[in-house]
Amino acid sequence: PYFALSDVRVTGMGRVARDEVLEWAGLRFGARTWDLDLTEIRLRLERQPWIRAAEVRSEMPNALIIRLSERTPMAIV
Repeated sequence: PYFALSDVRVTGMGRVARDEVLEWAGLRFGARTWDLDLTEIRLRLERQPWIRAAEVRSEMPNALIIRLSERTPMAIV
């Protein structure tokens, strides 16, 4: 299908892996891009300890762009 999610681009990763980001976001490849709740995806990502902020946007017809800002550890104990 033309609007089926088939491309997810993630930037800003340092400590987290792309596979972790996709799992945390709860994405299903093949889902219709029109049906994605971008706010909910952003909130799911921002609940993770290493992620300070996330920006999520769709790029029609079949892509999702995720831009992360990770937290910086202040001290290691």
